[in-house]
Amino acid sequence: MVSPNSAIGCGIISIGMKTRQKNRLSTTPKSPLKSPINSPLKTSLKTPLKSNSSPKKIKSKIKSKVKSINNTKSISKENNKTISDSNTGNLLYGYESELKYLTKIVNNTITTGESNSVLICGDPGSGKTKLVETYLQSIKFNDISIIRLNGFINSNDLSTIRLIGRHFGINANTISDIMSSLKEICKENPLFRAFIILDRFDIFCRRNQTLLYNLFDLLQNSQSICVIGMTTRLDSIDLLEKRVKSRLNQRIIHLVTPFVNFDDYMKYALKELKGQEMNNSLRESLKIQYSLNYSIRELKRVIFEGLVTHKIGVETSDRDAKLFILSQMSIYEVSVLLIANKYTKNQNTTQFHCSAIMDALRHLPQIKINKNLLFKIFHKLEESDLITRHSTIKSSDLLLSEWTKFSLNIDDSHLNQILKSNVFPQYMRKI
Repeated sequence: MVSPNSAIGCGIISIGMKTRQKNRLSTTPKSPLKSPINSPLKTSLKTPLKSNSSPKKIKSKIKSKVKSINNTKSISKENNKTISDSNTGNLLYGYESELKYLTKIVNNTITTGESNSVLICGDPGSGKTKLVETYLQSIKFNDISIIRLNGFINSNDLSTIRLIGRHFGINANTISDIMSSLKEICKENPLFRAFIILDRFDIFCRRNQTLLYNLFDLLQNSQSICVIGMTTRLDSIDLLEKRVKSRLNQRIIHLVTPFVNFDDYMKYALKELKGQEMNNSLRESLKIQYSLNYSIRELKRVIFEGLVTHKIGVETSDRDAKLFILSQMSIYEVSVLLIANKYTKNQNTTQFHCSAIMDALRHLPQIKINKNLLFKIFHKLEESDLITRHSTIKSSDLLLSEWTKFSLNIDDSHLNQILKSNVFPQYMRKI
């Protein structure tokens, strides 16, 4: 895991992991660096209006906007850990200093018209999108254009630049005409403000990097535009060409975890349970998950699985641990175990092989499993100690073929207990 204080690129401002009680900004040089977007291009606010007012009126309007920004900056905090917008009620747990730093950068664009760029990096589920959305929900302006782009959706740089141009009423086809028109819009309208959000920023760092070069060149030669990138790769800066990197502000917010320590992690877990009791198996699962991945997304997943497991009556501390493992398996994996159990009974043997399971699966139209997927299922079942491989040739210990023999490490009582729950479909009980 990357240390919060490790260097990322020359001159990059990074916000590190909250392993200390006091979060602070790290200005040390660092080695460079899900949520699906509803639309590749989304305008959440009105398009900018041209202003023919006198300079005095423009200044007074800007001052009034600055005053309203200061009023909207007040974000309520709960126990100094939860940040929420009073209108939406959406919560951002932790990341107070990161939100403050992002607010400072983007507010410079709103109040002074200074063009900025910031890159937010972190593991999937660490809270990158939530951090940006929390800030955007606190803005109460009607003349800020917000453009959302995603590297998966906007796969062509030229079409993406044209898409940005059409958003501002520019119908030109060439990149130079679109960029020159955008520069004119920025110069003619002092109240013009625009945010461009690039999700999956690392995918935009593809060959040629035409989009990134023109965007950051626009930031250098015009005002009132802020580019916010989000990525899971820490080395995204290294993927940039020199001409692009030289135009990037190289401000980075590195999100690792909103939790200060394990006690804070468990405190949030209890809050997610909403009054329900935390059993021993769930507590142990959370301890293991904290050592592997302490994102909020994974914490919620473990809590959900723990509640489902508890609902069907599986307790790892009091009963069979294999029941708990079975409850985590998918429909395909449990189906393979049921077929293997039926095969050993019909053949009056303790062993089975992949070819026999594949032949039996062909008679089940509800389950479609190809050869490669079946081999992956066997590997997972073997790692979970639900089946054991039998091999007489040493060289084949690491290989898996259609005739590799296995034996079950579970019996009918395990499978019957799992099938009693409502988690699996009815047709599986007829296997």
